[in-house]
Amino acid sequence: MTGVRFSLPAPDKLNRIMEILGKVLKIIAKQTDNKYEPDINSTLQDMGMDSLDVVELVMAIEDEFNIDIRDEVLDSIVTIGNLVEVVEKEL
Repeated sequence: MTGVRFSLPAPDKLNRIMEILGKVLKIIAKQTDNKYEPDINSTLQDMGMDSLDVVELVMAIEDEFNIDIRDEVLDSIVTIGNLVEVVEKEL
């Protein structure tokens, strides 16, 4: 049988991603006054975030995770999943 093959991340990496996602969602909830129930596929635009809101979000995430997200990476952040991926790579 042939088909699409995929693999899940190792358990430790999966746990790390879930931990990052939880923290990111808490930051977003705080910044949006809990107006939304986002998930990993939610776009920042769907949550009413404009470019200034995204910059503030990134600054809060940089502080939370003690990382520096480069400006050129900001354009690639469309969904919460993208954001989690960027954080995971920077850690």
